Amino acid sequence: MSLFYLTNLLHLNCKSVLLLLAQLANIFVHSRLPAADKPVFKRFNQFQVDDKLPILAADIGPEPLDFEQLEPV
Repeated sequence: MSLFYLTNLLHLNCKSVLLLLAQLANIFVHSRLPAADKPVFKRFNQFQVDDKLPILAADIGPEPLDFEQLEPV
């Protein structure tokens, strides 16, 4: 009876080891990422600047302002 028990135990252990190996192989196959055709992260310097930008003129009055000329409120 003990020999039959030991062979059953070995058979059960072999099945459990094979099952665990199959699960590990399944995890390994599905955990790999597919190869990307293009880079995932875009570069920050992809913007282009126009050659001729419009120049904005500052609206400066003809005479400078003086704080002594202001009237108190």
